[in-house]
Amino acid sequence: MTDITDELQIPLSSLHEWMKHYREFENEPVVTENRVKQLELQLVAKEQELKMKDKKLKESEEEIAIFRKLGLSPSLNGESLSCTYAERK
Repeated sequence: MTDITDELQIPLSSLHEWMKHYREFENEPVVTENRVKQLELQLVAKEQELKMKDKKLKESEEEIAIFRKLGLSPSLNGESLSCTYAERK
């Protein structure tokens, strides 16, 4: 801020006063207790979503491994796995 005051040749206190009166926070993040709580809740929700997706991925990988051991060719149709018989060579 001293760079600005030097460039404009004004006292630092004047700049602080102007900022206090004219500053708009529309484009600046304002940290409040409610905002922090909101972000914490979003984080918890995203962590739970990630755990669910990881669990589903692990289950799908296990199913694919089983299908392959049985000589079946797994494919994904929408949200569920299906398989077709694939001859081993």
